Order: sequence, then structure tokens, then C-alpha cells
Amino acid sequence: MSRFAAYVAIFALVGAAALVGSFLGGPWRTFGLAVVGASGLVLVRQLVSPFRALERAARLVAAGDATTVVGFELPEEARNAAVALDAAIAAQRDRLTDVEARGRDLTLLLDRMDEGVVAIEKGGRLRVTNRAARQILGLSGEAGPRPMASEVRSGELRAVLDTSLQTQIHPREILVGGREILVESNPVEGGAIVRLRDVTDVRRLEQVRTDFVANASHELKTPLTAVRGFAETLLDDEEAPADIQRQFLRMIYENTIRLQNIVEDLLDLSRLESGGWSPELEAVDVGDVARDSWAAVQEVRGAVRTFTVRGRCWALADRGGLHHVLRNLLDNAVRHTDPDGHIGVVTREEGGSVVVEVTDDGAGIPPDQLPRIFERFFRVDKARSRAQGGTGLGLAIVSHLVSRMGGSLSAESQFGVGTSIRFTLPKAMAGTPTPVRER
Repeated sequence: MSRFAAYVAIFALVGAAALVGSFLGGPWRTFGLAVVGASGLVLVRQLVSPFRALERAARLVAAGDATTVVGFELPEEARNAAVALDAAIAAQRDRLTDVEARGRDLTLLLDRMDEGVVAIEKGGRLRVTNRAARQILGLSGEAGPRPMASEVRSGELRAVLDTSLQTQIHPREILVGGREILVESNPVEGGAIVRLRDVTDVRRLEQVRTDFVANASHELKTPLTAVRGFAETLLDDEEAPADIQRQFLRMIYENTIRLQNIVEDLLDLSRLESGGWSPELEAVDVGDVARDSWAAVQEVRGAVRTFTVRGRCWALADRGGLHHVLRNLLDNAVRHTDPDGHIGVVTREEGGSVVVEVTDDGAGIPPDQLPRIFERFFRVDKARSRAQGGTGLGLAIVSHLVSRMGGSLSAESQFGVGTSIRFTLPKAMAGTPTPVRER
């Protein structure tokens, strides 16, 4: 027998007993009517309460609560409804789990993008922002909706975002916090989708390339103009005195050498920047390489400056690359030091590194120019460098060589007192092979 039938049977028995009492008259009649009313109320409450529980569960499911389970006992007449409701709750739970998983995947995908993505609601609220967009806009780590007017500090960017709600924004660059940001957007139903891309480094590299081409052309033009001028003079004046002809030929020769040096440095720099050079690391006596490099500079420059090497350290380096580094630094020191000056190389160990300092007591570098000395074609004293055959590429090459050998590079200078170029290399550990070289 179902619970519903049992309740009806009980109500019928109680009602029959109360009805008999009502026929007896007097107080039994009153008592019988009271019993019938009370039992009817109990019956109605017992029958209605399960359906009210079903109603509450249905409302919770409709509100998005997929955790509700209809776990109470029901009469047979309501059991099918409970089973259907439990099935609806399970299906809702599965759908919500799937939606949450898709939402996490979408958030992860958006946050891995280098391009910033912003979804804007009508009314000017930032509804969705990925990691790149929050970095560009300077927003906090919270990814929830936020008012655009108070969160976006750049007035120009805020105006662009407002405009994007009405019309498509074709790619345009604006300055946000010192960074060049490329902005484009498309209106969508209920708002707009805006894409932000930081192109500061791209524009900087484009400027570096433009400057490089301009500087290289200028550097090549100067000796080419000199060679052409002296050659034309010799051709036009075939009967010029022998000493004049010799002088002009010497100038042609020197400018040809300068052209050759520029081309060689350009090729070296190109090979280093393209990854075409790989260091062959070995244990190298830095002081030994410094003395060899000084001998090479003396052979070319005829340098008479005082030269010393202090300290003896073994570094893990490419011997040829280290020779190129020290030769460039020593040649640079010679060109900026008076004939009675002093140039030195000092080596010491610091932790797992070897520190190498190339010092001179020459003209020094003005403080405002010191941060730029490792740029391509940068010269502190342009006239003096060109007169002494500098290409303006030596320190840029040094920077790449040291970096490829696992070291770092820095400079200190006091104008009018001298300069110290310092670089580090990994220290050679015990057991590192040391090639035997003929002296």
C-alpha cells in the first residue's frame, strides 16, 4: 500500500469514528467534528509537504544550484516527479561542469596569448581582460568586470575604447605609459572586442635597422669619397711630382684599409647577431691571451704606451673570441690614450666567474654618453675615431662575443681621468681540457 493510500485509509477510519460520535449528539458531536477537521489538516499537510519540497528543489535548480538532490521519501504518486527532477539536476550538474571546464580552458588560452584581448560591455565596463591586456593597461591581477573610466589611465586609449563601442577601429598606434600600443577593435552585440599589441620592441628594432643602414652608408661613403678624389686627382694630373703622387697613393691605401676594416667588422657583427658563430670553450689563460692581443695591437699601431698584466686566471672561453675581445678593447684604449699613458689588464676570480678589466688613463667618457658606447657606430669623439681608423663597431662586437661566451659586460669612466671596461667569463674548473699550443 502506498503512503497516499495509507493516509486516506487512516483518514477514513478516523472520519467514520467521528461520524458515529456526531450521531450520538451532545459533546460527542463536537468532539467528532474536531477530530474530522484535525485529521483532515494532518492529511493535507502530509500530502502537500513532499510537493512543496519538490517545488523548492526545482527553484534551486532553476537558480543554478546543481548540487541539490531530492533525497526525501515520497509517496508513490510523487515519486516519478522526484526521479525526473533528480535526472534534471544531474544533467544540469554535468552541463555546469562542462561549462566551467570550457571557461577555464578559454581563460588559460587567452592568458597565454601575447596579444591583449579586452571585451567591453555597453556602458563602458571591461568585462573580460586577459593577462597581456592587464599588463598593457596596468590593471591589477583580478580578471573580473571593472569600470573602464576609473581603470584605464590613458585618456587617448580610453577615448579609443569608448569609440570602439560604436564603430570598428582599424589598427592604430597610441602611446600608453611610454610604450607603443597597436589597437584595433570590432563592435559585437552588447559591446566590443578590442585587441592590444605592444609593438615598442618592434618599432625600436625597426629604428635600429634604419639607423644601422644610415650609419653604415655614411661610414662607407667617407673613405670611398676620399679614394675617388685622390684617384681622380692623379688621373687628371699625370705629371704631378713624385712625392705628391706617393702621398695621394698613401691616402688611397689608408682609406682602402679603412674600408676593409669596416666591411670585416660588419661581417663579424652580422655573423654574431645571426648566430653563425659558436664558441669552442676551453680553459684559457686570460693573461696569456692579453699579452698576445697587445702584441697584435702594437704591430698595427706601433703603440708605445706602458702596458701591464696583473693576476693569473683561467677562464672557460673561446681562445679566438677572447683574443678578438681583448684586441678590440686594447686598440680602443690606445686610440684614446696619450703616448705617455698607461694601459692595463687586471684579472681576478669572483665566485664562479673570472673578472677581466681593461683600464686606461686616457680622455675618459662623458657620463651622458657612457650608456651608449656599446651601440653600433657610436663614437664619443667622432673626428678623433675616424682619424685613427676606428669603425665604431668594435665595442658592439665585444658585447656580442662576451655574451656568446656566457659573460657580461660593463663600463666605468671618469671624464678626463680614464676608462675601465669590465667583462666576466665562466671560471675554468679543475679537469677542463687545456690544449697545448706552440709558442
